[in-house]
Amino acid sequence: MIEICALASGSNGNCYYIGNSHEAVLIDAGISCKQILLRINQKGLDPNRIRAVFISHEHTDHVRGARVFGNKLKILPFLKFFFELPLLLIFLLQIFLNLVAIK
Repeated sequence: MIEICALASGSNGNCYYIGNSHEAVLIDAGISCKQILLRINQKGLDPNRIRAVFISHEHTDHVRGARVFGNKLKILPFLKFFFELPLLLIFLLQIFLNLVAIK
């Protein structure tokens, strides 16, 4: 089952959790690391499944917690520009189809 959850959406911060029973990614990390983890736990999701953080662009409401969250979970945030969107979609599709395992 694919889980998609908006942890934050709007000008105060954007953060989306997308995952399956084995792996997950975050799209943007525009709220603090503390808030990301709190909201993940409130939704009953597992932060240890997160393998990557994709940043759509460099505005504060999309990157605020990326560095701290990445350091805490030992995940490197990826900055994806508009022209690279198809690569992100292919990457997510591969995760959901279990064609690749992100370690």
